[in-house]
Amino acid sequence: MGNVAGMLLYAKTDEAIVPDCEFTISGSKIMIKTLDLNLEFKRIAAQLDGIADSVRRFSLAGIP
Repeated sequence: MGNVAGMLLYAKTDEAIVPDCEFTISGSKIMIKTLDLNLEFKRIAAQLDGIADSVRRFSLAGIP
């Protein structure tokens, strides 16, 4: 069976805990990220660009 990758993307709330982590379980890469939707669109877009960069780095990690 092949390895998979996935992401959980949460909208930011008033809670003190803000999910933001990356890990590998049994060879499958999992990311958990939070997006603050209470910002102006330009800043939301910047957050999404940062998340996309994280996905690229995380997906390429461990590839020779």
